[in-house]
Amino acid sequence: MRGVKRRFNVKKRKRRLAIAGILIFCIATIWLLATRQTEQNKILTSGRAENKPSAVQTETSASSEKKEIATSTSPTQKDIAKSTVAGTSNTKKTVPITKKGNAQSASSSPATSKDTHPQNNKPQPKNTNYSQVFKKDIFIGDSITEGMSDFDFLEEDNVCAKLGLNLNTIDQQIEKAQIMKPERIFLLVGSNDIEDDGTTPEAFKKKYADVIRKIKKSIPGVKIYVQSILPVLPQVTQKHPIVNNDRVGKFNSAIQAMAKEENISYINIASLVNDSSKKLYEPDGQHFKSQFYNLWLDYLELNTK
Repeated sequence: MRGVKRRFNVKKRKRRLAIAGILIFCIATIWLLATRQTEQNKILTSGRAENKPSAVQTETSASSEKKEIATSTSPTQKDIAKSTVAGTSNTKKTVPITKKGNAQSASSSPATSKDTHPQNNKPQPKNTNYSQVFKKDIFIGDSITEGMSDFDFLEEDNVCAKLGLNLNTIDQQIEKAQIMKPERIFLLVGSNDIEDDGTTPEAFKKKYADVIRKIKKSIPGVKIYVQSILPVLPQVTQKHPIVNNDRVGKFNSAIQAMAKEENISYINIASLVNDSSKKLYEPDGQHFKSQFYNLWLDYLELNTK
């Protein structure tokens, strides 16, 4: 009887141990699963935190975007300057002035009444490559004409000019032009002639006509354009009273009359400058900056054939 009871107790003890083992296994399994889940949650939480931008980063990026939008939509100072320059260069007004000592009084004389400054409604030059436009032409004149090659608007071969040139010293430049055999010749002479108080407009006209005939004879078939003498600023007259715009106007009248008699073309380039064009002059008040040469060559391209 005792042996049976002992065996029963052993079986009961084994059963309890087996149940305890199962419980321990279940608890261990549940603990492992819970631990793994916790680690996964931590990994997911840390990943979201890294991907989510901070408030400072969000504000910084937003302000950067606003700056980029403002920069792309608002004009820069360079753009404003360009538009201002473009608007100024396209606005060309002719304001007749009759007062002494200003740049426009020469162009308001009867000699220049037929020629006007190009207006806004006129066509713009087709080609700004002046060397190409005037490649078959010759420009004869003094230091003002020299500026065409000095500022690289034209090739030196197309410019026969010399400092101080007048009708008494022009023959050498005509000989150079004869070698080139141009289709057209543009003459700008007189700025130095008016400095001689012994030269009258009538004497100037006669001598100029002789020069034109010499060109016609030495270069047959060439088309000749004579250009008006350009006005001077008051400081020139202050130093040399004989060089004034009233005298310039009288000489321009003589040039226009001579051109009509010789059946050649007269071009009133004096209309390109007025009281508002002082910035186009060099400080000496007689020579010109490069911007003037753009206006000058554009005018010739539009008004000559």
